[in-house]
Amino acid sequence: AVLYITLHSNNNNNTGNITTTHVFQPKPAQKRARFPKYGSPEFEQRCNWTIPSSTDHEDPPCSILVRPPVKSNEGVADWASQITRGFMQARQAGCKVIFDYGEDVDISQVLEPFPSIHSVFNWTVPHEVKCNEHCQRSVSYRVGDWSGRPNPKLVPYYRHFFTFTHDWYYRGDFPHMPQVFPGFDIETGMACALGNLFHLSRKAAQFEPSLFTTILPSLQDPDALVIALYMRTNRADVMAVNELKNESVKEEVRGKYNSTAESFGEMAKCLEEQYLTGLLEPGIDVQKVVWIVLSDSPEAKRTVVEAFTNQDANGAIPVEKQQFKNRVIPRTVLMTGARGIHVRSFRKPSTDEFAEAFLDWFLIGESDVVVTDQSSSFGPTAAMRTNRPIYRGPKCDRPLFLIHEVSEKPIKKNNQ
Repeated sequence: AVLYITLHSNNNNNTGNITTTHVFQPKPAQKRARFPKYGSPEFEQRCNWTIPSSTDHEDPPCSILVRPPVKSNEGVADWASQITRGFMQARQAGCKVIFDYGEDVDISQVLEPFPSIHSVFNWTVPHEVKCNEHCQRSVSYRVGDWSGRPNPKLVPYYRHFFTFTHDWYYRGDFPHMPQVFPGFDIETGMACALGNLFHLSRKAAQFEPSLFTTILPSLQDPDALVIALYMRTNRADVMAVNELKNESVKEEVRGKYNSTAESFGEMAKCLEEQYLTGLLEPGIDVQKVVWIVLSDSPEAKRTVVEAFTNQDANGAIPVEKQQFKNRVIPRTVLMTGARGIHVRSFRKPSTDEFAEAFLDWFLIGESDVVVTDQSSSFGPTAAMRTNRPIYRGPKCDRPLFLIHEVSEKPIKKNNQ
C-alpha cells in the first residue's frame, strides 16, 4: 500500500495556500532466506563451483558409485553424506557420481535427477553395473575407465559435523578446496552438491498421500515461518534388533514421550518468539507458523501435534514485544505417516521403507530452521541439504556452528 499525506499551509507572501503531498512507500516485507533452488540464477551464483562448462555435455567414461554395503548398519544420513563426498571427488577427476540404495530398492519411485544438458548430473546407475566384491564392504568405489584421471584430493565428510566433537571441522581445514573448486564454501558444500542432483518424484505421493497436496505446499508457503522438529527416540534401532531376533515390536504406550514432546515443543516455541519479536531475521513478514514433526516414533509425533497445533503463536507473546502487534498468527503442526523403520542395508529394506525414511529426511530441509539433538546424524545432515540453521535445547539463543574457530580446538595431552 502507498500512503499519501497532504499538508496545507498559508503563504506569508499572500500568494495563496500551499498544498504539499508527501508519498510514503512502505518498505516491502522481506521473505525468509531459503537456500536457492536448482536452476535459479541465485543457485548458479551460490554454487558456481558445481556448474560444468557449457561445452561439457558428453557422458564421462568414469564414475564413483555410491551404494550401501550389503552388511551395513548405516542409513540415509550416511548415504547422503557419501553421495556428497562422491560428487566432490568425481568432479575433481572429470567424472560423475552415480548412486542407488541397493538392488532391492527402487529409488526412482521417490527421487529423480533434474533434466539437464550436463550428463554429469545424471546419477542413475546403468543396468550393466552390478554388485561385485567391492560393494560387499565399501560404500563407494570407482567404476568405468579411470585411466589417466587424477586422484581426487581429500574432501569434507559432512555426516558428523554436529554429532561428535572429535569430528568437528575448524576454520582453515581443507585449504585446498577453494583452489580445486573456485568459489567453494564448506558451509554450503553439501547443499550445493545435493542441490544439483535430485528432486522428489511425483510418484513419491504413493508413500505419503498428502505430500504434494498438503505437506509441501504448507512448508513452501512464503507467508509461513516453518520449523522442522526431528526427535530420535531410538525406537528404530530397537525395532531393527528385534527384527533380527524374530521378536515383535511392542505397541507404543500413550504418553511415553510426553516429556520429550514438551521439550522439543518448548524449544520450537522459543524459536517462534525469536522470529515474532524480531530478534531473528528482523523485517520478515510472518502470517502463519508451520511445524513439521518427524521422528522414529509415531507416538512422539502424535504427542507434539496434539499439544501444540491450532494455537495462536503470537498470542503468548506480550504485546509490547510483538513485532506484529495484535496479529493472530495460527500455528499448524504437521506430521508424516512414517513408521520410523531404520533402513540400514543389513535389513534389506523395501522401497516403501526407504521412501518413508528418505521423505522424512528430505522434508526437514524444507524448513526455515531445524530443531534436533546431536544423538543422531539424521537431523543435522537433513538440515545441511539446504543449509538450514540447527538448534538444540534447552536454549534457542544461537544455532550450532558448522565451522568452529581454531581457538575452540581441544588441546591433546602428551599421553594421548
